[in-house]
Amino acid sequence: MATLEHFSVLSSDAIRTNYRLGRFVDLIGYRVRPLSASGTIRVSPGDTIILWVYWRNIQPSTTAYRAFIHLGENPIWAQQDDDPACRLPTSVWRAGQLTRGQFRLVVPRGIPIGRYPLSLGLYDPVTMERLIVIDEHGQPIGDSVSLLTVEVSSLSGE
Repeated sequence: MATLEHFSVLSSDAIRTNYRLGRFVDLIGYRVRPLSASGTIRVSPGDTIILWVYWRNIQPSTTAYRAFIHLGENPIWAQQDDDPACRLPTSVWRAGQLTRGQFRLVVPRGIPIGRYPLSLGLYDPVTMERLIVIDEHGQPIGDSVSLLTVEVSSLSGE
């Protein structure tokens, strides 16, 4: 059954994080399928990576920020941009509110075998400006969070 807790409580198998994006939201955790082992997930071309992201709003914002999930960098092999929390625009989040969003990335068939970062961030869709990410020590680390490493192997059975 879909309940408020289903969409807002950090699940017991979530990987806890401590990042602040801009001055308005904390990334408090995420879950990923297939399961992560020691910060790396293993996939084959054609597989789907499912990512659940857990947010805690710090203060209201009038901007409806968008989230991006990227597989790889320079080039980005797969991406999804969407509301950070399941069709709930950030412009209506309340202070202290916990929310969860889900993202799906299909690993493209043409991706070379290798290791790729899976990263996440927020941006203003009007200006395209990304929010700065602050780590648990209060230090800016850029405009995205590298959540984990995705290891792409050959197709199953090859």
